[in-house]
Amino acid sequence: MKRSLACVWLWVLWLLWLALLPCAFAAIVITGQGGWSRFWGLSSVALSAAAWVNWSLHRRDRLGPTCALIALGMTFGMLADLYGAFRVLRFTDPLVMIIPMFALGHVAYVGGMLVLARRLGLTGRPAWPRRPGLSSPARHRRR
Repeated sequence: MKRSLACVWLWVLWLLWLALLPCAFAAIVITGQGGWSRFWGLSSVALSAAAWVNWSLHRRDRLGPTCALIALGMTFGMLADLYGAFRVLRFTDPLVMIIPMFALGHVAYVGGMLVLARRLGLTGRPAWPRRPGLSSPARHRRR
């Protein structure tokens, strides 16, 4: 996919998500039914698709692994949303499937942020405990 076409798709998917998410909340308010709505699931599909298009833009540069892990996390979240919104493949209590999928998604997000931190050189020890005026707990031990 050419870069300009991918950018157009990314914008279209972001705008679709931006339109669908308020519809999800409006559907909950209008119908008076709490919980999942189909708009919620569709907005999640748009957001996950945008994440994978973003990965396709960055797959060969330094941000590729980070974008892939974030897109994977959004995909797990999308699967959980679809499971809750469309009630398909219900072979157990919904939370037995939804919570682990969201958890796996968050593990992927954290992994993506750790990869990004390593790429940016943010993994070293912080310098603030060694500054004058700030003391560590070891200095206040009683002898």
